[in-house]
Amino acid sequence: LGPDNITDPNIALNPDNLISLCRNCHFAIHKESIAETVAKKNRQRKRSDTVPGFEFDENGQVVPVAKSVFLVYGSPGSGKTTYVKQNMQVGDLVVDLDLLKQAISMQGKTEATDNLLPVALRLRDLLYTMISSREIDADQVWIVAGLPGKEQREKVLTQLGAEPVFIDTPVEECIRRAYKDCDRVDKTKQEKIIRKWFEAYQP
Repeated sequence: LGPDNITDPNIALNPDNLISLCRNCHFAIHKESIAETVAKKNRQRKRSDTVPGFEFDENGQVVPVAKSVFLVYGSPGSGKTTYVKQNMQVGDLVVDLDLLKQAISMQGKTEATDNLLPVALRLRDLLYTMISSREIDADQVWIVAGLPGKEQREKVLTQLGAEPVFIDTPVEECIRRAYKDCDRVDKTKQEKIIRKWFEAYQP
């Protein structure tokens, strides 16, 4: 289109002159600076999104984005958070009930904020719903939880279509880490929580 033909409906409004392109291809043709920035971002993410949660497949069809959902579970002090930090990428979603409590209270992970637990649980359930319906625009989703019971764990795995990642750290090592962790104020209480987890654990 140009100033000389923009008012000609046979040119400007003719469907034979149109072609459907994904954003990356559109930007590659036009080479606009802002378009190049977005195209570069899409290349880094290794896909061409249409709207959040969808992408073009190799045949040009719009399909839901394939996401990897991981349920990282184990005892307190086992290293679940460390594992996620070592394996996640920028832009991944992490759902951790302790972190949700911290976010809504601005307190440390062992502060007495149990009055806000029902709120944190509802926020977590909302995130679970969004994950299960693939509404979240993230390549990887990490669920951090204790979940010693097999039935409850299987329920979460099924609901979210997640892959299990068990952080299998011995009880004494978990306790040793808890005692070394400056953020865990009541060490005796933490030890009881850890031992209780191992007593309830079902492989």
